[in-house]
Amino acid sequence: MSDYRVKADIKIFVKDEQFRKTLYLALLPDINSIVSDRIKVNIRLTEDSILLLFQAKDLISLRALVNSIFRLIYSIETSLNVASMKLKTN
Repeated sequence: MSDYRVKADIKIFVKDEQFRKTLYLALLPDINSIVSDRIKVNIRLTEDSILLLFQAKDLISLRALVNSIFRLIYSIETSLNVASMKLKTN
């Protein structure tokens, strides 16, 4: 039996293929560097989305993990949008 008692699967639909791949590649290093015996996260790139699979020993750890990843996604999205705007103006 797994020590992880709390699980959440979150699917983020992203229409733009290039944006989806870029977001996935930007998330990989941070997700792969998570070292903890309390939490675990996997990421998968699908045809139309990014699938995040979260596991944690307790609800508090799961909440912290999800919040951290979502803040990271928000930062990546904001950075990509700013970069995109600068490219369009040049």
